[in-house]
Amino acid sequence: MFKQLSIFDMPVVPAKKQEHVRDIVRNNSKESESIKLFSLETLMRKRFGVTRCSALRIKPNEGLYSLYRKLANYIYKNGDWNDADLLENAVVVGKLAYNNKQIIPHDEVPAIARAEFVADQDNPMRNHDNLWRDLKDDERDIILINAEGSSQPEWTKLIRLTNTSIGNSKSGRIMYFRGYVDFTFTFINEKKLIGYGRLSKAVLDAYDKQKPDFKRKTLMDLLSDLLNNLYGGKRYGYKFIKFPLHNETSDTPLEKSLYKNVLDSNRALDFVYNFLMSNYNIIVTQRYQAKITKTTRAAAWQTKKHITDATYSLMRHNRLLGAFAKLELDNDVDRQAFKYFEDEVLRVLKVLPKGLTKPVLRLRRLGNYRALGMYVPAVNNIVVDFRGPNDGEVDMNEAGFHSFIHEYGHYLDHQTLKGWKPLSLQPEFADIVLKYQRKAREAKLNKLSYYCVPTEIFARCFERYMDQLNYKTPLLDKHENYLTLAEYKLIDDEMMKEVVSYFDKVFPQIRENLQK
Repeated sequence: MFKQLSIFDMPVVPAKKQEHVRDIVRNNSKESESIKLFSLETLMRKRFGVTRCSALRIKPNEGLYSLYRKLANYIYKNGDWNDADLLENAVVVGKLAYNNKQIIPHDEVPAIARAEFVADQDNPMRNHDNLWRDLKDDERDIILINAEGSSQPEWTKLIRLTNTSIGNSKSGRIMYFRGYVDFTFTFINEKKLIGYGRLSKAVLDAYDKQKPDFKRKTLMDLLSDLLNNLYGGKRYGYKFIKFPLHNETSDTPLEKSLYKNVLDSNRALDFVYNFLMSNYNIIVTQRYQAKITKTTRAAAWQTKKHITDATYSLMRHNRLLGAFAKLELDNDVDRQAFKYFEDEVLRVLKVLPKGLTKPVLRLRRLGNYRALGMYVPAVNNIVVDFRGPNDGEVDMNEAGFHSFIHEYGHYLDHQTLKGWKPLSLQPEFADIVLKYQRKAREAKLNKLSYYCVPTEIFARCFERYMDQLNYKTPLLDKHENYLTLAEYKLIDDEMMKEVVSYFDKVFPQIRENLQK
């Protein structure tokens, strides 16, 4: 059976095999030479032109055609567009629409170089009164112009931009009137022209940078089909599903050629699917980070004003200050319990890797946030609730302290690599994310949107990894919880092998430190 590829869009650094993860993590100076310091917002603005972030929801086992449409609609919804954007994307969409040998009898990408709005009175189709109808108020015509020196015929290629129903139902389909084949046209609405244009260009840019092992023409054919509204129904669903392949055994040229064509098609499907899911997970992460920053802005990561002298003295004189940039304690923190916590954290930190920048550690009440702990990436803060289950006495095995390693996993996710992506959005972790998300949707897990955030999957897997190593600490949850709680049971034995392999490569120092 043909194994699905892991081809993710990495605009600056090509996707690397998992064997290279250790080199990436260890050699941060080399990484910083090739990865610029981009925020996720800057990345999405550069890639798609979006200036906002909104919700994007997908269903279990959502098909490629539907995924593509949803991301294209998201792009249009979250950007600010003008006439120049319409013309730029008309060139992209025109090349896809005319990527049809029945219309353009050349085995090459349509040689469309630019697009121009054409005034009503100057439209060349007006010369044929029997073909022409006047434009409605919200309609515009765009003429597509070939590059100079192109061997392709200079037929009139027209995009009619219309927000009527035909702008969707006929999109991606080239039409002409009988007897006038040199006058061709298609319909499309503004939302689809912008969304599909920007998304398709980003996919093609990713292909050109990564240079995967299949023909660009195969990708063009697939993008053309995704643009064509005709293929949105179940009847043509086969176009967007991989064909199962066994190892090539035939020696006949015809069968070898067919095998290579199907292999290319499968790889193109993988490439586009992985690109879509990679960007979906970036959007999910953006929303998650924005929500955390917004909900914690009130006070969770700001030092309280009314701190007692005894608490202030403990904050200024303790052994954790060597490991953290700052320590804040709530006035209600039990000093004896803190001494136990301090000893345990120092012991654990001898095993765990360090991030690029020391985090701030805050021990305080988190009742308003309904959480035992949280990591706020915008300010690099680890916050842990120190209370016990009865909001009173502290039991290290029951209080929020056991969330420490989970929150430290978030910290490592965001503070290991110099660059614009957390580890949870890197290609090397992508297969684990996709498998977990698929299992969570199939299981109809409660709070699905929360559990499927890539950084939450990363932190949960990091917990399971430490438990798998049989590491005993009250800063980790109970072993039985990892075997019984739904969100952890999704990491089954098969996935756990991938998790262990991943963390062994990314953080080899953990095993090394445990063996000392």
